Amino acid sequence: MNHSTLIDKLQPLINRLYKARYIIFILMVIAVFGYVGWQVRTAISVEPDAATVSAASGKSNSPHIDPATISKIRQLQDNSVEVRALFDQARRNPFQE
Repeated sequence: MNHSTLIDKLQPLINRLYKARYIIFILMVIAVFGYVGWQVRTAISVEPDAATVSAASGKSNSPHIDPATISKIRQLQDNSVEVRALFDQARRNPFQE
């Protein structure tokens, strides 16, 4: 087969594909979005194994406050009426500035 005869035989197919280029583009975009959605759905549904959960839960530490800081806060609270009132107000509504 010659190069020119091959082009002549493929020309009707090329013309049809050129006329349908927008539809082909939209179908390709839909396919890409569908594939991405499928991958996201499969990634979301994966559950961690028990070893991973136990290792992650063992890493969480409780907050540590220095005992000297606690004693200093208690001294300030005992010595000052204004500070005591401030602490009482903060205990009643901790989210108010």
